[in-house]
Amino acid sequence: MGLAFNYVDLSSYGQITYMVIPDSAVFGMTLAFNFLFSEPALNVMADSIMAASLAGLDITRKVYQDYLGYVMGEGKARDLMTELGLYGNFRRMPDELINTLLLTDVRFYWNDRTNSYISAGPIGILSIGKNAVNRYVNGTIELIRRRSGDVMTIYLELNPKQWYFFDYRSGIMQALGSDMTFNNRIESVKQERRMQSKPGLDERYEYMISSRRRLIDFLRRLETNP
Repeated sequence: MGLAFNYVDLSSYGQITYMVIPDSAVFGMTLAFNFLFSEPALNVMADSIMAASLAGLDITRKVYQDYLGYVMGEGKARDLMTELGLYGNFRRMPDELINTLLLTDVRFYWNDRTNSYISAGPIGILSIGKNAVNRYVNGTIELIRRRSGDVMTIYLELNPKQWYFFDYRSGIMQALGSDMTFNNRIESVKQERRMQSKPGLDERYEYMISSRRRLIDFLRRLETNP
């Protein structure tokens, strides 16, 4: 996709399906996002998703096994699949699967009206931080290429009353959840520990609480640009 974020490491794995009519492509991707964020907040988020009544990922699918082979090698992936077959879960979370957010079965298409990649359909969550999740949620991911800096927005909805929202642009990661414990975990971190800088970059990174207005504006914009 050719996207680059100064303070968000994004790696992807998957396939592209090109359709002659209507001259478009669909990207079926597994996405690993890594960025500075509150680990206690991520744990709250993971616990709430695992406690919700959501469909589980089928980790025996070939696409999942292919991804494991890609990130950890075929031999280690086979051993891990054997472990999953015996115990139904990881005895220890593999280092290769520890990411801030590891999402799968993400189907992107190009939206000419918004000039962005937008996901369609349920989103699979493989892991959040050090927590294996393996659940499907509703939601939307948008990735925008801009000369001033690429933009990433992630909205994950367990149900209409339970959701999590991340928006990154210009070095600022804004996050908000319907869960006040998640929000409180973010706000309890001292500002200097929510910031990051890199040599050679004038732009600094900081994560902070977002506003419900930003979320509403994001969802309305997608509704009016289907």
